[in-house]
Amino acid sequence: MSWWTGWWTPSGTPAASLSAALLLAVSAAAQPVEVSFKASSLPANPHDVSVRVTFEGSDPSGGPTPIAGFWDGDSTYRVRFAPPDAGRYRYTVESSDPALDGQTGTVEADTPTGKPWLEVQGRHLVRGGEPAFLLADTAWELPRNATPEQVLRYLDDRADKGFEA
Repeated sequence: MSWWTGWWTPSGTPAASLSAALLLAVSAAAQPVEVSFKASSLPANPHDVSVRVTFEGSDPSGGPTPIAGFWDGDSTYRVRFAPPDAGRYRYTVESSDPALDGQTGTVEADTPTGKPWLEVQGRHLVRGGEPAFLLADTAWELPRNATPEQVLRYLDDRADKGFEA
């Protein structure tokens, strides 16, 4: 699992993880789970707080899965995990915020219900029985050179044009 950093979409999803979420929607064997945490206070720059959550299932053969958390407004940080299998997973938080660091807990991952947004048929992606074509764009300089307002305008523009990934 990779560490994802970058800009956030208006829905709170890290933009860089949208393609990862897409892959997980196709391949996850269990329903994704989300865990939220409250920081001790809101720092001047919430992105300066590091949050890493390591998930471990009851089957040790899969090994631990570390995932970067993201800031979701106020003093809330979240992590989204798409488990490889249904079952119980333990998690441990590592963070630069003392209120978050060392937290532990468990989550239950259920077997998926319904059909995934995309399905794999042979070497092709299919949506609703029809071949799927994903239109995407890469904005290499966006995180470095754009203001938050420009990022939102860019994302709205891409959504209006039918970009999906």
